[in-house]
Amino acid sequence: MSFDVASFFVTLLAFVLGYFGLTHKVVSEGVSRLKPTRREVAIVSIALLSVSGSFVHDHYFQHQQIASHHFESWGPMPNLPESKFIVNTASLTNRSASYQLAVVSFINTSGDALDTPLQKSQLYDIIGDHVTAIVPWDPAFQQQLNAGYHPTSAALLVPKGLTMAQFSTLRQAIALGVIQIDAVMGP
Repeated sequence: MSFDVASFFVTLLAFVLGYFGLTHKVVSEGVSRLKPTRREVAIVSIALLSVSGSFVHDHYFQHQQIASHHFESWGPMPNLPESKFIVNTASLTNRSASYQLAVVSFINTSGDALDTPLQKSQLYDIIGDHVTAIVPWDPAFQQQLNAGYHPTSAALLVPKGLTMAQFSTLRQAIALGVIQIDAVMGP
């Protein structure tokens, strides 16, 4: 787990103040009479919140340190059962040796979105500033769209050597090392 500088110093300060405050109280009054003041409880709480906040931020929001907002445009193709996505790949060129780009779409009608079947593009090499990806729809997906369901689409970095046939849900993809870098509502 990595901490940014501000979180580290807030955590350190809260810990030191809490530690010395409680240590002084234990030494002077004994453990059996330990009744922390509101100030001490607040200081220890800030320390715990700082640690947990840093972990959540690092683990969930900065997992791979990738900029978001890669989708520049997206939408259904006229008279074709597929969607077209234009993905800005300018910030991804440093990952082109290890990853390829893919786009998936899904409609979550019940349960966990990570376990929803995916409509998948092919894999695209990350070359240049933009990639145009096409996601074909199967008949069941088309029926859901026609019934008024709204899909979610996601841009993925897929490790080279992995094929799109090796996963059918986001949960399976993530377990194989795929990284979701952006998501939008719409086909």
